[in-house]
Amino acid sequence: MFTRTVPGFVAVMSVFLVTSAVADSTPPAPTTELSTVATPADPCAVAAVKPLIGQPFGTIDPLSVPGVIRILYPDVTPAPGVVANRINVVVDKLDRIVSLHCG
Repeated sequence: MFTRTVPGFVAVMSVFLVTSAVADSTPPAPTTELSTVATPADPCAVAAVKPLIGQPFGTIDPLSVPGVIRILYPDVTPAPGVVANRINVVVDKLDRIVSLHCG
């Protein structure tokens, strides 16, 4: 009889652990989808993301930006080089967006 109850116990505990893990998980931070269009005057479409200045970096959805995003942290010297369609996101120590520019 012991061999029959152990598998049942393991199955019940597995369901309990999976349910607990799902219930305890914190939902991801909401992201802001952007409708961005690059132009010759604004090759990285930075104008569309300028309203996010002051917001946490996590509010930018990288998949909605037409190009590459580079995060520039305080007290870190960025690698040299300019990429026209890249958005440089300057953040503060709390990961809030301080400024945005192409390059």
